[in-house]
Amino acid sequence: MEQIISIPKMEKLVNRDYKTLWTWCKNGKFPQPVRVNGRAIGWTEASYQKWLSDSLAA
Repeated sequence: MEQIISIPKMEKLVNRDYKTLWTWCKNGKFPQPVRVNGRAIGWTEASYQKWLSDSLAA
């Protein structure tokens, strides 16, 4: 199963708060989160790594 990054961990990784992450998601600047077990929300490790490499290449 693919690794899921929680909201608090993602906030630390990108040094932005939850509201900023959601704004980025709405504007297409950040990967869409996935729902885990019907309740928890997070991002796949692969989607984060792709966003990171795309951001560094820009």
